[in-house]
Amino acid sequence: MVLQQGDLPTGWSAKPASPPADPKAEAAAFAQCVGGPSTFSDQAAVAYSPNFVKGTSFISSTATSFKSPADIQTNAAALANPKASACYTQVVKARATAALPKGTVKSVTFKITPGAGAGPANVIATATGSIVFTSAGKTLTLNNVVVFFAAPRTEAHVDFFSIGSAIPASVKTAVINKVSARVQTGS
Repeated sequence: MVLQQGDLPTGWSAKPASPPADPKAEAAAFAQCVGGPSTFSDQAAVAYSPNFVKGTSFISSTATSFKSPADIQTNAAALANPKASACYTQVVKARATAALPKGTVKSVTFKITPGAGAGPANVIATATGSIVFTSAGKTLTLNNVVVFFAAPRTEAHVDFFSIGSAIPASVKTAVINKVSARVQTGS
């Protein structure tokens, strides 16, 4: 279900996956912030794609299966919660701060838009944001788009990261469509 090398045009290279350091704490922090339950303990399996890198951009994905379709509904409701954008921003800021021991996170902003928009029907939300940080005396902006997908017992998300040039829309659309199809079919 996760992103694969063949989903991308030539020029993207696979690097090892980089799962969050403490996904249980992140899930709990987000759930508590929006005022809902954490479904972390109901996870049956998690898969991480490699990080696919080209220049200063990278794309990765995660797929999680759950014990019950109710878990997927709970997570979708959390992403649709009016507090979701602020809560997601807090979680990402904490992760970025921990990941940059030699840098400084200056700001983190995210907006979560519930629903599929113009994307496939199984897109439940899209988070769009940026992380401004300093590293080695330079201030950089990391642009981030996260697309969340759902099926009866599975959810997935694809993360698009770029510093400077945006990832081409054609690449994003192709990746979204391929991961969406895998989530729908469970493969």
